[in-house]
Amino acid sequence: MIPNGHHNIQILDSDEVTLATIIAEGLAQQPVPLPAKLPPVADLRKQPVAHKREIVFSEEPGKFFINGKQFDMDRVDTTVNLGDVEEWTIRNASDEMHTFHIHQLDFQVVEVDGRQVPFIGVQDNVNVPVGGVVKILVSFTDPVIVGKFVYTATSCRTKTRG
Repeated sequence: MIPNGHHNIQILDSDEVTLATIIAEGLAQQPVPLPAKLPPVADLRKQPVAHKREIVFSEEPGKFFINGKQFDMDRVDTTVNLGDVEEWTIRNASDEMHTFHIHQLDFQVVEVDGRQVPFIGVQDNVNVPVGGVVKILVSFTDPVIVGKFVYTATSCRTKTRG
């Protein structure tokens, strides 16, 4: 059972659950053509790393934690400097796979469970296996990203546990 505010919901791994139904209305729009070639993306391993951080996912019955804390919208857990590239090590000490996500920016995965990952570009989600460790490089060099934003570990079950 998963506590969900007012109700307890039982979701089994084999259950199919409708999460949302989307209805699009209005006049059909002309699609925007895709570019023939995407702009180049820099390999962040060539940049100096200003700070190293560790993010740890953990849980106990009915609760999920990042670095030992449940989510609190009024708390700031990480402050970074504009212009820095940081290395974040993400450890999953929980009993289920989680997807790590940062709102408003991308990162480069450089290592998964101790194995180097070839450079293929940037992303904003990465799966962190049970007991796994993922290293990412995060570039805070774009002035558009100044402000508050959230990083999260997501799974269907953690959505209801903080």
